[in-house]
Amino acid sequence: MKRIMKQTKVCMLMLVLFVHICLGFVYAQNRESDFIAEVTRDGRGVVIVKYVGDTTDVIIPTTIEGMPVRELGDEMFSANSQIASVVIPEGITSLQGGYRTGTFCGCAKLTSVSLPESLTYIGGYAFSGCSSITSISLPKGLTSIGESAFSGCSSLTTITIPNNIKSIGGYAFAWSGLTSITWPSIHSVPEGAFKSCQNLVSAVIPEGVRNIETDAFFYCEALTSITLPSTIRNIGAQAFTNCYSLVNIIIPDSVSYISFESLFGDPIFGSCVRLNLASQAALRRVGYTGRFK
Repeated sequence: MKRIMKQTKVCMLMLVLFVHICLGFVYAQNRESDFIAEVTRDGRGVVIVKYVGDTTDVIIPTTIEGMPVRELGDEMFSANSQIASVVIPEGITSLQGGYRTGTFCGCAKLTSVSLPESLTYIGGYAFSGCSSITSISLPKGLTSIGESAFSGCSSLTTITIPNNIKSIGGYAFAWSGLTSITWPSIHSVPEGAFKSCQNLVSAVIPEGVRNIETDAFFYCEALTSITLPSTIRNIGAQAFTNCYSLVNIIIPDSVSYISFESLFGDPIFGSCVRLNLASQAALRRVGYTGRFK
């Protein structure tokens, strides 16, 4: 009898566990009715234009009404104050963005996003204002990051930019919490790329980069060192203005001249009050005539 009772208890526990797992699984899935979708322009899939569900942890389906989900629209989660995590399935190739609106723009409570390896494009303002995200893993196949895509991500301390990236828009990481960055080997560091990243301590600019555009590192007050490549040819206005902690700039001997654009505002290295004499001398030798104080 005791043996039968023991077996019955085990069976009951297994049944309860099974029910909990099933309920949890159902809860984790988002119904198709949680999303408003439209057919993509090429008619080969759908773009989700809006999330209308009420769960905070969202798993996006791979298909809606039998059509593969290919894109996430620029207002899908925009200004959603509830979502905490999102899993994006394989097959989605782009997160859309527009002027001051993007797929996750303004999602202040969002802490986690899982991006698929199929993703090649992150549109402008896609994650702008996502102030609770601390890290994000970008897929290796990503080729484009839009304007202000991660601006205002004040808790974002680390990000690795894939080697395959071809273009990055202006102000892409401005006002973020990044502490260090290794830039990819593309033509330019765009305008305002790291503007007011006040936790940024170091930056490595690799060979192949020719231009550092206007305001690229403006008011990065914790930046202590930066390495410039032999390919650098132009540094834009106010690119390093108000970098109060900047001590050392490494300029390869192969650089014989840099065009310093100072058409408006403060000098490019204005208020770099801690810059050592060797760095100041190196900048003078390649053509800088502005002040350092």
